[in-house]
Amino acid sequence: MIIFFKNSILNMHCKQSGLLLERCFKAFICADCRYCSDGPTVVMSGIQPSGRLHIGNYFGVISQLLELEAGKCQLYVSVADLHAMSVPRPPEELRHNVVSVTSGLLACGLGTGSRTALFQQSRLGQHSELCWMLGTLVTLPKLSRMSHYREKAALYRDGNVPLALLTYPVLQAADMLLYRARVVPVGEDQSQHLRLAHRLAELFNNRYSVSFFPLPKQLMSNWPRLKSLREPEKKMSKSQPSGCIFLDDSPDEICSKVKKAVTDSVGAVSFDPQLRPGVSNLIRIKAACTGTTVDDVLARCTGQDVAQLKSSLSEALVEKLKPIRLKYQALQKQPDQLKATLEDGVTKASARAEQTMLAFKRIVGLTL
Repeated sequence: MIIFFKNSILNMHCKQSGLLLERCFKAFICADCRYCSDGPTVVMSGIQPSGRLHIGNYFGVISQLLELEAGKCQLYVSVADLHAMSVPRPPEELRHNVVSVTSGLLACGLGTGSRTALFQQSRLGQHSELCWMLGTLVTLPKLSRMSHYREKAALYRDGNVPLALLTYPVLQAADMLLYRARVVPVGEDQSQHLRLAHRLAELFNNRYSVSFFPLPKQLMSNWPRLKSLREPEKKMSKSQPSGCIFLDDSPDEICSKVKKAVTDSVGAVSFDPQLRPGVSNLIRIKAACTGTTVDDVLARCTGQDVAQLKSSLSEALVEKLKPIRLKYQALQKQPDQLKATLEDGVTKASARAEQTMLAFKRIVGLTL
């Protein structure tokens, strides 16, 4: 069965990551016994369709979901288009992004297993329905103190902040609790939202004297917050394409971006995120790409300079991303397969969602 630690947040991140992280992962989900008393361990994750997927998405979340899928967990993976609407987007852009993200996830190998439901969030009305009901358990002051809200609201200098930004974490909690997920792989920047979901589950269970919602556990990213190649003090983001390696980048684009990555004037290779953020970021990306550790990369770079590190990193990324890029390009020409995958995911997810909402309504008194 799944092994939980006393802390509700299992921090998978360590300075060197790699093999030590792998041992932590095996401790979290026992390799020989992955089933809870009520069936396989349920994992829920959502990926917002805000543009092309990049290596930060892959090494931070997608690769971890692939490990969980291989471990025979029950995965619910949402293309979170309702969350994407918290920022106004033209309809064609939203449609394109949903197709792009779905293609990217399938190209990575996610969503094809019998225990995985890859689906479009807006196709299941239960997400919005549960969000409204959970809203009765949380206060306005609590939501207005959330870091995500304060950061986004600051961009609206006229004060006309969309309500969706305020209720964003409640919808995220509904995403998790709707499938009664026990494990939620999220990055460091989503820890506060996970804690809110955990608290809402506790409040509901206590208010109605039930043990209905499991308290979701956070599974931290294997390689959290890979940095921009152009501004290594900042998180890699699709908003700065020159500093971001996209999963469908061509070999020439990958080599060009890595070659132009900002480093420093020191020739030797060493790992120091504070004093040498650019070089340290390249080392972490190399370790993530090759399935090794920072120490392994440093050992192989003995006697090499930064230019040689960049060259070997480019080669590793090109080799790692080639099958994903080719599969992605093929899927762009197969829209029917994308639609069929999402339709199958809706069918799988709706069964669990309907079951949750029927029981929820009985508990709160909405069923006559």
